[in-house]
Amino acid sequence: MDKKLLVIMCEEGGIDEEELVILGRLTDQAKMRPGDFDLYKLSRQDCLEDFRFSSHQLEILKEALEFPDIMYTDAQHVSPGMEALCILLGDLLTLTVFKGSPYDRCAGFVDGTNIEICRPLDYATQNICYTGHKKEHGLKYTGVMAPCGVMYLMCGPEPGSFHDAKLLYRSEILNMMKESRTWTTTPETGYHLYGDQAYKSTPQVVGPVRYNASPLETACNAAMKTLRISVEWGSGKIGNLSALNNYPEDLKLGLQPLGMYFRVATLLTNCHTCLNSSQTSNYIAVEPPTLAEYLENYPEDHIDNYKRGKAVKEA
Repeated sequence: MDKKLLVIMCEEGGIDEEELVILGRLTDQAKMRPGDFDLYKLSRQDCLEDFRFSSHQLEILKEALEFPDIMYTDAQHVSPGMEALCILLGDLLTLTVFKGSPYDRCAGFVDGTNIEICRPLDYATQNICYTGHKKEHGLKYTGVMAPCGVMYLMCGPEPGSFHDAKLLYRSEILNMMKESRTWTTTPETGYHLYGDQAYKSTPQVVGPVRYNASPLETACNAAMKTLRISVEWGSGKIGNLSALNNYPEDLKLGLQPLGMYFRVATLLTNCHTCLNSSQTSNYIAVEPPTLAEYLENYPEDHIDNYKRGKAVKEA
């Protein structure tokens, strides 16, 4: 039955509001055509290939992400919550401290990631998004990889022409660390991040010794370079689990929410790590958090809260 007809019947006194709600839900369930999609008809192998999660893990993920039983879209489409989660995963998939580190207070590696996009239409946007290093147009993100394999900070997007050091400054990560009681002012007494030679050494970010390095410092640089590849593994896993971000011809700036695509891909990749571990966590031998622990402390909230608080102070 048409929901508009139900509303008219309610207004005319034919049915009360409680009956309107019940009949409306029945109408939505009828639109969903039950039986079109049945997750449990898929084999475990098919489920992993299509969604990168087992059916049991999808149930856990649906509950953890608080997907409702019935999803409504702006286009008035209705679908079961599990089907909506699988559609999201299908769209993305189509197309502690570091052990062994010479710095015993290193809690993560920071690095910039460039995602190639379709060439923008106007010249000004083309110019600012063009990265001469890779000779392509792109958007950049700054990520921080934890020893457990979770990319616990992902900031961006920013224009592809920006240097990694500028991305770090604009991301507010340094200011967040300065204001946190966990990250104190010196590498000897507080936790810090490690970055490659693109970053200038600060109390919050330590980099390799670049000039007149002693034999000990050279060995330290080599050891940290080996460990720092973990952040590359993290970025690579996001790409492997969300092939959508690997097709620049489909990533059109101004026509699609490209920043949201990559942030959602990062969130779901972290969820996958919590349920299945990762190359980074296995290499460094640090167990990732449970899915509930990760989502309870989702770092995006800290970034948003920090920026909102800063905006209030400036106002």
